Amino acid sequence: MRIRYAKRAQALLEFALVITLVLLIVAGLFEFGHLVWTYASVIMGAREAARYAAAVGASPRDPMVPRYEDCAGIRDAALRLARSVGVEPDDIRIQYDRGPDTPVFAECPPGVDRIVIPDPKGVRVLVTVEAEYKPWVPLVPSVSMTLRSTAKRTILAQITVDHPAVWSGTGTPTATATPTSTYTATATATPTATITPTPTATTPPPTPTATATSTATPTHTPTPVALPPVNLRVGYRSLGRQCVLQSASWEPNPSWTQPAQSYHAQLSADFYLWDDLPAADPNPTVWDFADMEIAHGDSVRITVYARFANDELSQTLDRLYYCWAGRLLER
Repeated sequence: MRIRYAKRAQALLEFALVITLVLLIVAGLFEFGHLVWTYASVIMGAREAARYAAAVGASPRDPMVPRYEDCAGIRDAALRLARSVGVEPDDIRIQYDRGPDTPVFAECPPGVDRIVIPDPKGVRVLVTVEAEYKPWVPLVPSVSMTLRSTAKRTILAQITVDHPAVWSGTGTPTATATPTSTYTATATATPTATITPTPTATTPPPTPTATATSTATPTHTPTPVALPPVNLRVGYRSLGRQCVLQSASWEPNPSWTQPAQSYHAQLSADFYLWDDLPAADPNPTVWDFADMEIAHGDSVRITVYARFANDELSQTLDRLYYCWAGRLLER
């Protein structure tokens, strides 16, 4: 009987030791998952807010405000993914600089819905999100930590071009002729009869006058030299559902036989403008991107400016492209 009781007591003791260890392991795994979930939410919230700010287009809240100036919209983008872990608007910091190793020159104050960025070209937006991690199972009392993540995106979001159409100018000479013919005839007869011992009769002849004036002034408008047909090559890669632009260059169409100076042109995307392309280089690098991102569903517009012999006849070519599921497509 004593042996039976001894075995029962031993089994109960072993179960108590094992169940304690198992519960500690389960609680540890539970808290580790809680920590990873909190940190992942903070990271995704910061990235989503930075992508919102760097995307091209107006704020959905106000069509007159660009996204990079929409402080309230940037905070809302972060809160959509991070509010579940206790992130509040005051836990989100929005700053602006002009690239790595440059100082911050602007920041969205807490509670302010908009900030004005006068020159957004090349500006980066930095979004920092913080969350306080507190264990749900207080294995160690008063243990908490601050989880922080900063996402950086350059506002300069660009486009890709795939063999744009070619346009040409036309000149039509105009000639204006205004003939004017005027004929004036004047006849004057003044007979005078005087009865005297010597009669005299005087009849002067008529005097005709004819004047004709004809003027023709032709006006010729010169034909502009259009941008040559070109093939544009763009290097980009897919980042999930986003499009990451890397480089772009062009090559002239072999059928183009005009002088090299006809290659002068300017390119712009939305409000960004590049200088004239070099005249001596038929294959210039149009852009050299630093991995600029275009968010899924966002679009950008490119404008090509040709350099004409007659500057008054400048023409432009507009193209609109958008990113969809990691592919850059033309609208």
